[in-house]
Amino acid sequence: MESGYGASPVKLKSFSGLDFALRLLLFAFSLTALVVLLTSKQTVTIPVLTITITRSAKFTNSPAFM
Repeated sequence: MESGYGASPVKLKSFSGLDFALRLLLFAFSLTALVVLLTSKQTVTIPVLTITITRSAKFTNSPAFM
């Protein structure tokens, strides 16, 4: 007797090697982004009349939603 739900489910191949490679690639990109974020040096020079003010951006100045 048929169940009425269509064809039987298709067995998929195991992609564990591809899954591991993608996870490793994701980890490498995330680690690279973290290193760039923590080691970046950004400064801005603000001219105020005859005085120039130099301010540096730090990781602690990042938004609270991060």
